[in-house]
Amino acid sequence: MPKYFFHLVSQHSAHRDRDGVELPSDAAAGQTAAEVVGDILRREPDVLREWTTWSIEIEDAHGRRVANVPLTQKKPQR
Repeated sequence: MPKYFFHLVSQHSAHRDRDGVELPSDAAAGQTAAEVVGDILRREPDVLREWTTWSIEIEDAHGRRVANVPLTQKKPQR
């Protein structure tokens, strides 16, 4: 099963996922990121105001960018 890394990134900073997670497909990785963003927004609604430039960037094990999910949007951008 492919491994995906979920990095928290902004224009000026990045928190890299060093562990990754195995998921069946790119689509599953995008869905997982969207679910995480939705969960963050439900628990921490102020994130929209304070983290508007941040997103979850998904990379596969080969370093290929799979998708980017802004914290202000739940749907992955490919």
